[in-house]
Amino acid sequence: MNNEFLDEFTSSRKNQPNSKMLIEFNQRRNYLDEGTYVGFVEGPDDRNFYSSIKSNYNLRNINHDNYIYSNNDSKENRGKKGVIVMYNYINNRFPYYLDKCVFIVDHDYNGLDNYDVSNKDAITVTKAYAFENYFLMDNNVKKIFHYFNIDDDFDNFMKKLNYFLYDVSEFIRLKSTITNNKFLHINTIYSNNQIFTFDFSQRDYFKFDYMEEENENMLNVIKRNKGGYKYYKDKTDIFINKIDWVRGHDAFNYLSSYLKYYHDKDLNNEKIYNSIVKLLDVDIIVKDGEGTVLK
Repeated sequence: MNNEFLDEFTSSRKNQPNSKMLIEFNQRRNYLDEGTYVGFVEGPDDRNFYSSIKSNYNLRNINHDNYIYSNNDSKENRGKKGVIVMYNYINNRFPYYLDKCVFIVDHDYNGLDNYDVSNKDAITVTKAYAFENYFLMDNNVKKIFHYFNIDDDFDNFMKKLNYFLYDVSEFIRLKSTITNNKFLHINTIYSNNQIFTFDFSQRDYFKFDYMEEENENMLNVIKRNKGGYKYYKDKTDIFINKIDWVRGHDAFNYLSSYLKYYHDKDLNNEKIYNSIVKLLDVDIIVKDGEGTVLK
């Protein structure tokens, strides 16, 4: 098999949409009424979040069942890449449906950089790392604490949160550097899930020693790459002490663990979660697949 054919074959496979997303799109595309949309999101948690939002008018015309996401255990294109591949597929094959589609992805550290997207204006991107970060915006934290009738603990929570942000800023700077430089390759020692397991009964309420070891691991890799080290020194100050750039899953777990330990409140309860999402201010500019802001 010659290299040219092999490259084309490999590229074709990489650009094939997730089969679950494709099947569900085909089931819906001919049954969309005027003013209704199909929403493509990264996973089931994204669907539950966006379908519960009431503060953003532009999302109200996408009901829960019209959000499409990939299987979590799928080996095909999934998550953020799965949404982008699905957009490219529809744009190439069924462009006349684009004005009925909404594609929403998490910003992560790199937005749409390093992704092959024919029209970046057609993809709606969260303003912070992920949708979970909206829970930790000051005004939304106030609403959550008010919902649970624990307003008097708001200031104490914010003080603890600021300490946490100070502790993790270096980790975030290093992570963002690794993510945004394709020539940096690292064998991680500890994953985010291993590091950010919160236990507020302990003085070290997360695995601080794991994080320090991983920080050293990442910095050693970055220092060996001139471009990577320059990026780290010049472009990562924006991540310091900002809840916006803590990985969304970790930010949400911090809040939910705090509420559970100090107040025995369960933010992970589906009914409570959905009720709270309806209260949140979610600042996101939603566009259809042609790049037009929804009205």
